[in-house]
Amino acid sequence: MLKQFLSAAVVVAAMSALTACDSDNKHDYEPNPDQPKYSAGAYFLNQGNYYSGGIEGGLYSLDYTTGTMANNIFKAANGKSLGDTPQCGVCYGSKVYIGVYESQCIFILDKYTNKEISCLRLKGMKQGSQPRSMVAYGGKVYVAMYDGYVARLDTTTMQIDKSVQVGPNPEVIGIYNNKIYVPNSDGMNYPTYGTTASVIDIDSFTVTAELNNVPLNPAEFQANKDGLYLLAKGNYQDIPSKIYKVEGLEFKEIAEASIMAVDEDKVYYVNAPFTDDVKVTYGYYDIANDMNQEWRIQQVDYPNNIAIDRIGGKMFISSYIMDGKYPSYTAPGYVNEYTLDGKFVKKYDIGVGPAAIFFDKY
Repeated sequence: MLKQFLSAAVVVAAMSALTACDSDNKHDYEPNPDQPKYSAGAYFLNQGNYYSGGIEGGLYSLDYTTGTMANNIFKAANGKSLGDTPQCGVCYGSKVYIGVYESQCIFILDKYTNKEISCLRLKGMKQGSQPRSMVAYGGKVYVAMYDGYVARLDTTTMQIDKSVQVGPNPEVIGIYNNKIYVPNSDGMNYPTYGTTASVIDIDSFTVTAELNNVPLNPAEFQANKDGLYLLAKGNYQDIPSKIYKVEGLEFKEIAEASIMAVDEDKVYYVNAPFTDDVKVTYGYYDIANDMNQEWRIQQVDYPNNIAIDRIGGKMFISSYIMDGKYPSYTAPGYVNEYTLDGKFVKKYDIGVGPAAIFFDKY
């Protein structure tokens, strides 16, 4: 139940041993991960399925230069598993950060070697122990903890230096106008989901506002330079999952959707409801013209995530494979690569339970 809801995903940065060291990159500027100019590759994080046969999760990486996918790179470099339910990841600077939900830890890796630098054990911590999503900015990695907190991880000391309490069961957080927006799903209180969001000021790292009129079951905030968008999952039955544009304290409905990716001028989405009698639809919202269009793209079996790397000129959709009418949570999934204009490039096989896609931008 929870596993199924947690499988939908997030968001942002990195690549690995396949990338040359910074000293080999002959750029005439100092790389700034907050304002990237180049993109070297993509990461694909899989949850596995410990509930069904102890299937391990894993981390895969795609090198843009060679077009090759490296399989299960964490285990290959470190000789051990990521643990139970790898859930979220981000690459920032020279490091990769992986949050593992059930094992209650955060791995910190050297992005050039995939070797473990440190592992933060969170079990028993009073201020958050179940990583759900991550974003990085200003030398910090911010981690939403499903047990009701957002933690701040300093990338220099590689330690959590502060946590702040938010609402129940925060999901995929996003940054907009120097604030962290936190959707409080209250997912553990099924079927009574939440209708609140917390707003954290980055400079003070305190909750400065609570939004109380949020659409049912808020699940994910994403932003571009011009706006903030929310994906709210509804109740998986008669109240559908939808995308909303956040306009002050109001939420303008955009489209029915189960996953989304916010780009510079469009919001791409797929609607794949948790029922077997509704057709899966692909579309995008044209921000400037305030209108929805059909998204003509080669479709996947059961989409789980969309991610866009505008700097790298690529787009990805990850997918489960089908087991009859329903997606399989025990069979390996895959990811399709597309150009930014939607042309299919290649299909890559990846592990069980595709959970997150993020990029190596610098």
